[in-house]
Amino acid sequence: AVGMASYVGSIIRLTPLGNKIVAIVAIFALAAANIVGVRVGAGVLRWLTLLKLGLLALIVVWGFGQQLGDWSNFLPLIERRSSVPYFEALASSMVAGFFSFGGWWDVNKIAGEVRNPTRTLPRAMALGVITATLVYLLISAVFIYLVPLDRVTSSETFAAQVGEAMFGQVGGQVFSGIVIISVLGNLAALMLNAPRVYYAMARDGLFLPAAATLH
Repeated sequence: AVGMASYVGSIIRLTPLGNKIVAIVAIFALAAANIVGVRVGAGVLRWLTLLKLGLLALIVVWGFGQQLGDWSNFLPLIERRSSVPYFEALASSMVAGFFSFGGWWDVNKIAGEVRNPTRTLPRAMALGVITATLVYLLISAVFIYLVPLDRVTSSETFAAQVGEAMFGQVGGQVFSGIVIISVLGNLAALMLNAPRVYYAMARDGLFLPAAATLH
């Protein structure tokens, strides 16, 4: 929530107190949706996810469709760009890429409330990882298509450069908006899933008994 608020602050000038208020409001709003009911909380998460995927798809279609980049940015396909050993470079890139997939295991936390979990959970996990992989590859490809790697100095400037290539001077703000939606979706998923762990622990006598009481 704090990270999301910092991106809000990049669009609308906020004081440090304002950043904290935005973060707190986001937490309370998502908590309220889940308190109203599972359907409302899941519905908020569903729409945030669809909006996020739609915005990422727009980046891919707009970037490639408007021919805003250069296909020569992909050449040569295999090139030693630094003196870092291959294994070390691959390991570090895998760690960075892992953050795009982190959280797929959280679906297990709601297994007790899923209809036909033996069928639904494996499908959800498989489709989730496949979707995340495709999105990661497509976004990475359009980023490289729009901005050559030799002009990239950091991940933060990379996103800003891509935003400027696609949307001009307001590109940074557009990308900040996309990040806000993405982080809100992540926060909504955590708010929906995490309490199920405490509920199960309390039900098994491993946590405060009050946490096992359903609203």
